[in-house]
Amino acid sequence: MKKLLLALTFLIIGCTPDTLPISEESIETTYETQARKTPILSSEYVVKKIGEPKIKRKENDAQVWIYPENQCILFIYVGDDDLVKHMEIGNPTMDTDEKDPLPCLKKAGKLR
Repeated sequence: MKKLLLALTFLIIGCTPDTLPISEESIETTYETQARKTPILSSEYVVKKIGEPKIKRKENDAQVWIYPENQCILFIYVGDDDLVKHMEIGNPTMDTDEKDPLPCLKKAGKLR
């Protein structure tokens, strides 16, 4: 029985192809077509969907748009090209007892 299993193992190993049936070109093409080439959000789109920010400030090469809620703050970083580079949610203050990111997540969700 052991000899039979050993023989079947070698037979199966010998029958497997040396290369995969997928070419490298097809993988690269698939990746390129699925990858985003430009950011999705423009500053104009953000204003249209969630309104003007309460505060705008300049940081390095970006503007920071601040949308405060009672229990969280939505920060949107807009580049010099008027495209959104980054978004994050923060806490209003360190002393806040009630911290809840849900209102900010809902606001950011409107940008989908």
